Amino acid sequence: MIHSCPYTVTAGSFVLGVLSARERNQFHQHTEECLHCRSEVLELAPVAELLAPLKAEARFRFTG
Repeated sequence: MIHSCPYTVTAGSFVLGVLSARERNQFHQHTEECLHCRSEVLELAPVAELLAPLKAEARFRFTG
């Protein structure tokens, strides 16, 4: 799918929580005005929730 916003690719990083605080705040502000990015975040959020336990497990493996 082609989006008219070049920042839509940032949505995945946003929902996975891998952006810096500054990037996260900037993208969050952007989504308040950009329907494409807001829609992408809403579509990706359930996937991020499914991945959260795996992320925690991987973190435990590498630190434990």
